[in-house]
Amino acid sequence: MPGVPGGSCSVNATQLYPRTPGLKTLGFFVAQEKVMKETDSKKIKELEFMRQHTLSPAEFKRMIAEKMERARAYTKAQEGKREALLENR
Repeated sequence: MPGVPGGSCSVNATQLYPRTPGLKTLGFFVAQEKVMKETDSKKIKELEFMRQHTLSPAEFKRMIAEKMERARAYTKAQEGKREALLENR
């Protein structure tokens, strides 16, 4: 049992206490800081994109009204073409 005098231990002392504990820790934090900076910049870019491409309720209503107007104009043009075709027969 580990930690008991005379017991068998499968963990080496150098595994528990590396010779240079500061280097491993430092490397980990440097890597984590880089990942965090990349993540933060991605989040900032995503938020900026969402802010630019999100419509307010008034803009949304205006967009729907414009689409409806275009649809009415298209339908009116199609009816005119249909009537012209029927008259030429």
